[in-house]
Amino acid sequence: MKRSITSALLVAFLAPSFLLFAQRTDEGKTIRKSLSRMLWEVYQVSPESKKIKDGTYEVLTDDKQLLVKGQYKDGKKVGIWEYYSNGNPVQRYDYSANQIVYNIDDPSTMVKSEYSLEAITDANDTVSPPYKIGGINYGFFLLYDPRDIPEDVKKVSSNVLMTYVLTISEEGKLLDWTVMYKGSNVAEATMKQNIYHLPEDAYTFVPAKVNGKAVRSKLTYMVPLSVDHTVEVGGTNGNATKHQGIL
Repeated sequence: MKRSITSALLVAFLAPSFLLFAQRTDEGKTIRKSLSRMLWEVYQVSPESKKIKDGTYEVLTDDKQLLVKGQYKDGKKVGIWEYYSNGNPVQRYDYSANQIVYNIDDPSTMVKSEYSLEAITDANDTVSPPYKIGGINYGFFLLYDPRDIPEDVKKVSSNVLMTYVLTISEEGKLLDWTVMYKGSNVAEATMKQNIYHLPEDAYTFVPAKVNGKAVRSKLTYMVPLSVDHTVEVGGTNGNATKHQGIL
């Protein structure tokens, strides 16, 4: 009698585990891959194809801070996605309705933002600024690559202002971008960047509007760089360029 009770308990224990394993297999696999030099994406894929995102989707920094949380359905973004900066929600975007439902100025990011319009406006016009879907902190991380920083900038010991100038189309797409470096001990430099092969989210914006009509605009990110003369991890003695408050 004792043996039959033990067998029954074993069957009862294994049955839910088998069903759970089957459910996970049917739902597809979870994939983690590099999104940019600073970011990782973690997402589920369709059981039929690893190329089709289907299920939960997240973007995290190297130190595992959550920046993005959303949902895919058959390879398309659906529902309300949440975007974070230093653990705080800064934007929510409804991909089913294609509109921002929540947006605040990010109080924790070191990235300062400005915009300008190509359209001529006057004091009576109603002007809406362009918005980065995901917020400016996420927008900067999608573009930033420390390998792009010129060697003369890496060698100085004073602060340098790094400025990204993005051209945004009437449809809310990234058309081009340049990066500028300016500091008291560096030669001022402006470099046009390659807009191809960027992460998908790097291209998407809500366009600026004048009296309800979408117009082309420029969005500027300004980021202070500091150069810390330290021994880097791994024993390499040299200059480590850090982005204040983010890197």
